[in-house]
Amino acid sequence: MSKTLGLDMSSNKSGYALFDDKNLITYGLWEPKDKMEWRDRVIYMGEQLDDFLKHNEVNQVYCEDVPLMMKNPQTLKMLSALQGVLMGVCVANNVKV
Repeated sequence: MSKTLGLDMSSNKSGYALFDDKNLITYGLWEPKDKMEWRDRVIYMGEQLDDFLKHNEVNQVYCEDVPLMMKNPQTLKMLSALQGVLMGVCVANNVKV
């Protein structure tokens, strides 16, 4: 049985869906309750993913690439940082990205 986590990252909140082979197990949204500076949101998302991986025996994670052509360079910077943190959390939990 292989569990795959799909992530849809954004600058304010991130969606997730966990599948067992082809069956949806659960899905949800990681959204900070309070307004946070972008670096704190990135850390928050990393903590949410770390907790999720520790409690769900995930084998692999799929996340979309950061689009390189964006109107707002600040958004590009934030999404790149978020992707880096999420990849680091996956590596630390021995989960394939």
